[in-house]
Amino acid sequence: MNSKGYTMKAAKWITTYKEDNAKFRNKNGSLSPYAFCCGYREVWSNDLYITLDGCFHVRGIIKGARVWETFNKVSEARNYTRNFIG
Repeated sequence: MNSKGYTMKAAKWITTYKEDNAKFRNKNGSLSPYAFCCGYREVWSNDLYITLDGCFHVRGIIKGARVWETFNKVSEARNYTRNFIG
């Protein structure tokens, strides 16, 4: 109860897996822009991932070297990452 005597209840959101998947995944299975905005990161390997923090960051270790590159578009970040992963 709060100071005025009202009981607070948490909102409960119920969605199906399909609805959640549609918000967070593109048709090809990659993360959607919405998912990046929610804080999800796209993991390419144990040491390499893409995040969003105002711009798209590619962070990790590629061929023994620590990498941290930034891009304006997720497509640019994915293309950069694909060049090293194969």
